[in-house]
Amino acid sequence: MAGHSQQRPTVEGLIRSIADQFASAELDYGHGTDNPLDEAAWLVFAALELSHDDVAAAYAREVNADEARSIAAALVERKLAACVQISSIQSYYAWQGSVQNDDEVRVLVKTTDERYPDVEAAILELHSYDLPAVVAFDITKSYGPYAEWVADNVAPESRLGDSDPNSVS
Repeated sequence: MAGHSQQRPTVEGLIRSIADQFASAELDYGHGTDNPLDEAAWLVFAALELSHDDVAAAYAREVNADEARSIAAALVERKLAACVQISSIQSYYAWQGSVQNDDEVRVLVKTTDERYPDVEAAILELHSYDLPAVVAFDITKSYGPYAEWVADNVAPESRLGDSDPNSVS
């Protein structure tokens, strides 16, 4: 039909379609859920070899914006992170027996669980603090296409080949 383009199904649409079929049948899902939408999501993500568990966020505090920008650029250039966000914060913390108060910069790193150890190693390599705050958060829910974008923009170790993951272009 002229002027009509067929849209490709989305991951969300596929999950909902499968969930509708599960809901109309009496099935034992077998993955610790009694929710047809959860089971459908599990099957689709397994088929795509992608899960929300594959996406991770890492948080670190930096001394200043210049250091934060340098670390952010290195993580994205090394394909350890799909995105790094930088924001100014004020920190109160205990250090060497007294309460400290400093203006600092927080970086939020969007990466994968697989690459988190490399993100942490890179931050420790580039950070000027003796004890940098580097923390990872498990992402239990995320927008499917966004999770795919993160995974597509973070090079898995297996795809790095012979290139040095620590080299910056």
